[in-house]
Amino acid sequence: MGRRVAATGVLIMLLAGCSTASGGAPSTSSANPPTPLQAYDRAADPVARQFDQRERYADCGSVVFEQGPYPGLPDGPLSCMRRARAAKATAELRVTRPTTEGDPIVTYFRVLGDGQVEVYADNTADSHGPADWTREMRLCVPDHEVLGQICRAS
Repeated sequence: MGRRVAATGVLIMLLAGCSTASGGAPSTSSANPPTPLQAYDRAADPVARQFDQRERYADCGSVVFEQGPYPGLPDGPLSCMRRARAAKATAELRVTRPTTEGDPIVTYFRVLGDGQVEVYADNTADSHGPADWTREMRLCVPDHEVLGQICRAS
């Protein structure tokens, strides 16, 4: 019995030593995706700052989807975005969808008066990906789930 207790103690010490490579805090580098233990610094993210300072557009609401296949946008927010696009006006829609692991990704679709769509994505809650914001300018394309709906004639 004494050997079993001693072996268990050694095993616990070995496992404790494996928690970090240097025995200190987890390392961070641009090659490793952030983990939930790493703090996200919104002020240091230029895209998040740009989003915070964006011009406010007509609000078409917020849609939250559950895990599973994309069911399509509800009529209210979809009609709002289509009307703005047809009138060459501006509008914004917030869409939240979970990752495979269930982490929420919030995407803002912003219809611009010139026919383009500005897309901001808040990936900061994704524990298995880059904790950052992205921004892209998109034209209406039929093969994108949300853009395809917004850009289709009603």
